[in-house]
Amino acid sequence: MSSKIEEVTPARFPAGTFDQIAGVLGEGEPRSDFIREATEREIMRRRVERTFRREMGRRRTTLYERTSRATKS
Repeated sequence: MSSKIEEVTPARFPAGTFDQIAGVLGEGEPRSDFIREATEREIMRRRVERTFRREMGRRRTTLYERTSRATKS
């Protein structure tokens, strides 16, 4: 994670969100660090998911898969 903060945006959260975050923060851990790290994890999760879906869409079936489907019919 980069230590230099270059972008700032206000965000609205559902009521009670900050209490939930406070319940899981480590001692002395700033809420902003938690939110920043959670955002980075979500970005990575979505990139991986998008790549997986794209690759699965391009995936070609093997001869075994084609013949196995044909024999099941």
